[in-house]
Amino acid sequence: MHASILSRFAPALYILMFFAGFLTACVWFNPQDYLADLAPVITAFSAIALVWLAWAVVSVRIKANREKLIQRESVHPVLHAAIRPVEDKPGMIAFVIRNHGKGMAKNIRLKATAISDHPSASAVAAALARLPVFAEGADMLAADEIYAGIFADIHTLAKAGEFGGIVRVDADCENVFGDACTSQTDLDISLLKQVGTIEIPRKKLLY
Repeated sequence: MHASILSRFAPALYILMFFAGFLTACVWFNPQDYLADLAPVITAFSAIALVWLAWAVVSVRIKANREKLIQRESVHPVLHAAIRPVEDKPGMIAFVIRNHGKGMAKNIRLKATAISDHPSASAVAAALARLPVFAEGADMLAADEIYAGIFADIHTLAKAGEFGGIVRVDADCENVFGDACTSQTDLDISLLKQVGTIEIPRKKLLY
């Protein structure tokens, strides 16, 4: 910090030293008429000082804005969504959202939209909309925290036809400073075809 202050005020010190030396030389070599040129010298010195002052103010503001931006980025939440099968509940599909950012997400609001004209994508979007986290939102999600909720079973979704299309999940939230943040995830519904082909091995009963 001391080095930063010294680097900013060093030009002003050099100017003062130069001005003091200049006045000393004027008095030493021309003690009678040095006052005649004093007004232009002071005017020039004032102009130089004003230029330096403007530079110092601008540099301080740029540094403050840079530090503010770095601070904002260090607490920026990033929400990523996914749908995946539930391991201990065969056939059930869960919606998962995780905060991959470095800061907490507050006042989370989610919206699912089928961006392709496909019946299965519309069915998934409608099922997601019934989840409490979509209908009511969530208060907060800490950094690296995960929310998961079951929203449908694979057999119900299969009634809409072959799995395909894209569902877009928009996540709007606020960071710890109250700034608005937005994240977007596109879910590939065709991946649900793999869920329907997973076979759950049955336990063998030994008598």
